[in-house]
Amino acid sequence: MDRLFLDDVFVQVVIPQEPQVADLTLNVRMIVWEELGIFDPAEDYVDVAGTFNNWGETPLVLTALNDDDLTYTITIPELEVGETFFFKFRINGSWDDDTAEFPFGGPPREVVLQDSNNTYSYWYNDDLPIVLYELTLLANPENGGNVEGAGNYQSGEQVLLTAIPFEGDESEPGFNPENTAILIDYTAGFESLPPIINDELTRGASFDGRYVYIVSRKNGNFIYVWDSDNPSSEHFSLDFGGVVEGGTWDISDVQVSGTYIYATNMVMHVGEVSKVYRWNGVNDSNPEVILEFTLPDHNIRLGDALSIVGTPPENGKIIMSNFAWPSNASEFFVWNFDQGNITNEIWPIDPENALRLGQYGRINAIDGEPDLYVLSGAEMGIGLINSSGELIFDTSEDIIQFRSYDPNIFEYNGARYLSYTVNREWENQGVFFEVVDISEGTDNLDALQNLTAGNINDKKVHVHSFGPANPVMWVGACNSVRFSNHGNPRILAFSLLSGFLVTEFSADPVEPGYEFINWTDPENNIVNTEAQFTYTMPDYDITLTANFEPIIVEPEVFTLSITVSPENSGTTTGAGEYLAGEQVNITAIANEGYEFVEWTNQDGNIISTMDEYSFAMPEENLEIFANFIEPEPEYFNLILLVNPEDSGVITGEGEYEAGEMVNVTATANEGYIFINWTDIEGFEVNANSSFDFQMPQENKTLVANFDLENIFDEIMPLGLKIYPNPTSDIVKISSDQQIQKIFVMDIFGKVVYSNQTVYDFYLDFNTGQLATGSYFIQIHFENFIIKRALQVLR
Repeated sequence: MDRLFLDDVFVQVVIPQEPQVADLTLNVRMIVWEELGIFDPAEDYVDVAGTFNNWGETPLVLTALNDDDLTYTITIPELEVGETFFFKFRINGSWDDDTAEFPFGGPPREVVLQDSNNTYSYWYNDDLPIVLYELTLLANPENGGNVEGAGNYQSGEQVLLTAIPFEGDESEPGFNPENTAILIDYTAGFESLPPIINDELTRGASFDGRYVYIVSRKNGNFIYVWDSDNPSSEHFSLDFGGVVEGGTWDISDVQVSGTYIYATNMVMHVGEVSKVYRWNGVNDSNPEVILEFTLPDHNIRLGDALSIVGTPPENGKIIMSNFAWPSNASEFFVWNFDQGNITNEIWPIDPENALRLGQYGRINAIDGEPDLYVLSGAEMGIGLINSSGELIFDTSEDIIQFRSYDPNIFEYNGARYLSYTVNREWENQGVFFEVVDISEGTDNLDALQNLTAGNINDKKVHVHSFGPANPVMWVGACNSVRFSNHGNPRILAFSLLSGFLVTEFSADPVEPGYEFINWTDPENNIVNTEAQFTYTMPDYDITLTANFEPIIVEPEVFTLSITVSPENSGTTTGAGEYLAGEQVNITAIANEGYEFVEWTNQDGNIISTMDEYSFAMPEENLEIFANFIEPEPEYFNLILLVNPEDSGVITGEGEYEAGEMVNVTATANEGYIFINWTDIEGFEVNANSSFDFQMPQENKTLVANFDLENIFDEIMPLGLKIYPNPTSDIVKISSDQQIQKIFVMDIFGKVVYSNQTVYDFYLDFNTGQLATGSYFIQIHFENFIIKRALQVLR
């Protein structure tokens, strides 16, 4: 304010002052709205509208600072200090309620401008950044299962946590070819072919899952046995029990069905008897002859190849290919067994894709297909035949080559396979066995029909060569499929002149499943025992662990129950629980007065007539009946004879049960004396005139022997000498007349020594078996007897 004085007049002049101004800096953090997905720094911009720019008439766009909070800034210059300013931040200059601050008429921001320090920072829309804490989830063990719910959360947020146990991996169907294990290898390629089976006299072979059986006619007739579970152990031979004999060759082929071992001879001439033998396991020393068939005509040759279906003679079939080449080389002789009834038939084989069956034709049953069999021979591929002998399909040689012997179809782990052994001796590597995956197809017929020349090689999952073939015409081969106690397929492949091997196949191991146990914190405190629960997030990072335990799957066991019929007629062993495929040994013991007859199943079908029987436990509970009978008493004749005729009287003759005690007596007629009882062959049975005789299980004849009573005690002119007497050792007897027999008796009349075939003038006998005492010697001549005393001293 200035003052002006004019002529003593005071004049006050007011001059307006400039207002005080200052700059206003505004910062806004956009990170939260970027995380919300509303603001995109690459596409969007931030401006401010307020009273300082008439709410946006003059655009004020903020500049990005490119920091972690995605801060934008602007400085508005020269605003009047002390004034109150109102404003809002906007996105893209829009008042859209979805993007502008404090939408729907919300209050603006305000600031009173100071003369300094006018920098203000805000969170867009006052949305503060969310503070998140990390929730880490672990599975224990790592492969025990999966966990869901891990992430970053605000304190107090409700989080759904889930633990999902691992259910276990199903293995791929079938076996893994890389899991092949050779249990025993005696092949030419392995350079370990045993000399006892290295020539053309070695014939058929079979396998029961453990033991390998091979027929050989080298240096005799044998069925050699190797133990594939103990390959280093010595081989041994089946006991023929004196039964196996006869035919062109005594032994020719062998097959195993169930726990039984079957073998046959080979016959080719009219009148020869074809025989099939059966053993109940490797330790059976008494094989039985279950089939005898006399060749009625020429052009029949049986025994080169034996096939068994079921367990004859109780139930099943015995099948032999007829190879009377060239007249009959394409037919099977078949014997059907049904509860003791036997029928015989011939199955002619007329292949569609081959000339004939040929030698070594074999038929094998197919599990689950009781009316369908698989077959092959030397001059055809592999075919299917029904239970009536009708060939319904055979493969051509461009699919499965001829000489693919002894085929087997089996299932394992959800897959279906075909196995056979090839012996093409004219080829360099002509001996091998193959396993083909024939899972494709609705049934076995469809599966074989799906094989083509184009896909067969892709379906071969295992091929094993025996090494170079031996170029001998018409050599054959065998193939047997059985299963281990663990259910894995074991395949025997055998070839004449090239040996054998046993291979076990298995699937990949199945990963076990797991079950959830609980949730624990880092201090191992239990947080929750539910697999799924809602967790409240704390205000710090934390790790929770879902704990799992493997599910122990106990192998399924099946119950074998044994019922004795009739009740109390006997006892049994072997009932209990078994795994499928486990070997079961059952025994029947008859009580007194009974005898064992047979084992039967629930349907009354005969399983076996052996009191000791072994089999593999099926995948089902099983009831078996041990049947006994109370036999009708069997009587036998006891015949008593007198020798010589009319020399005495006997009692005790009649019919008696075996084991019964019979009192027999012999009374001498006048002029005779009793000597002893003998059997019909003259062997002494008893020296007493009366004794108890135990009746044997057969008719029996006893002879009561008497002699004349003419005894002379005085010395006759015979020159009879008995010396030394007394004696302690040898007694010598001599006479001028021929001595026929002598008897030495104790003082009670019991014969303690006799010699009834002297017929000489001199003899001696040893008294070593006689006790000290007095005895009488009866010396028999032709017409009289002399009796003398004898003293024995020790």
